[in-house]
Amino acid sequence: MNSPYRIPIVRSILLVLADGATAAAALAVALSLHLGGLDAIAGYGPLTQWLLLLSGARMGTTLLFGIQRWSFRFSGLNEALRVGLAGVAGTAAFCAALAASRTALPATGVLVSELLLALLGMLTLRFGPRVIWIHRLERDRVRDGAVQRVLIAGAGASGELLLRDLARSRDHSYLVLGFVDDDAHKQGTVLAGRPVLGTLASIPALVPKHRIELVLIAIHPLPAPRLRELLSICSSLQVRFKMLPPSHAFGLRSGSSDLRSLAPEDLLPRTEVGFSTSARAQWVAGRSALVTGAAG
Repeated sequence: MNSPYRIPIVRSILLVLADGATAAAALAVALSLHLGGLDAIAGYGPLTQWLLLLSGARMGTTLLFGIQRWSFRFSGLNEALRVGLAGVAGTAAFCAALAASRTALPATGVLVSELLLALLGMLTLRFGPRVIWIHRLERDRVRDGAVQRVLIAGAGASGELLLRDLARSRDHSYLVLGFVDDDAHKQGTVLAGRPVLGTLASIPALVPKHRIELVLIAIHPLPAPRLRELLSICSSLQVRFKMLPPSHAFGLRSGSSDLRSLAPEDLLPRTEVGFSTSARAQWVAGRSALVTGAAG
């Protein structure tokens, strides 16, 4: 019976070895750029020792910083920063090892070029599979012809989380084209690969332009008067609305299963009133009642 840990262990070993191979390839390319061609690096300096020490240093710092335990699906900025730190630490360890063994160091330009190329390779190994996978998911949705063209209202933390989780999910047919947000500082920016196309008031112009079918509301809190105003603006458009529950304002993960259609309580300018199911309810049970006041 296969252990559930076998695949992560094999993947971690492969990543460590790949970082070592990336370092060797990066050093060879850096030397060829410095010397004017791959042919020129043959017999240049203690090349074999450089390659072995650098590969070992890179694999050691990969283990030290734990970047071989990689989540290809959920990794983000913090993980990318750790890769960068591991790269710098690997170069420092390589230089320290050469100094300790009284071996000549490559030129400073070679070291800098190798570090940049190695970081590019290490980041590509880790983020590349997710980029390819997300692209394939989106391509398959478009090819199937059942996509719903979507606009996300809210370019904040909730909107970004919603877009990222939708991009990683197979359980929907949404094609997100961009964001709208009333924050002037967000206009014209790009969030998680999608542009902020305008403000909430620009939705009527964006719907026909981009053939939007659904608006996902990811603004919390969105006051009921503002929501009613938004619906009034879009009353003549054939577009549907869904929104995230308020709990996602606290940075909880979100996805297509959390989206819900607008409910009457979303449009009320007050807190929803819950009717008691206690014995007091028996006061009116089975009786005719007169409610006075239009608010009732």
